[in-house]
Amino acid sequence: MRRSTALCRALFRLFTLALALHPPAADLAAASAPPATGGSDLQAARTLFEKNLDAIRRRDRNGYLACYLHAETLARTGFEGPSLG
Repeated sequence: MRRSTALCRALFRLFTLALALHPPAADLAAASAPPATGGSDLQAARTLFEKNLDAIRRRDRNGYLACYLHAETLARTGFEGPSLG
């Protein structure tokens, strides 16, 4: 199998998994509603971004991973294929 064919199949599987796990429209509407805090969101995002970059510079794997969502519904991909968690 050619490398590009394998890549296309892997991307197709990932896309299919993303579609299968996609939340109902009501959940999307609630998630896209503006937060009550207002301008502090930008500061919180900037702080998290700086924390992430600092962990990368220090090669701190745990600090880097702490900047990302930890949820059972999170789809990840690896050498064994896509998985949840």
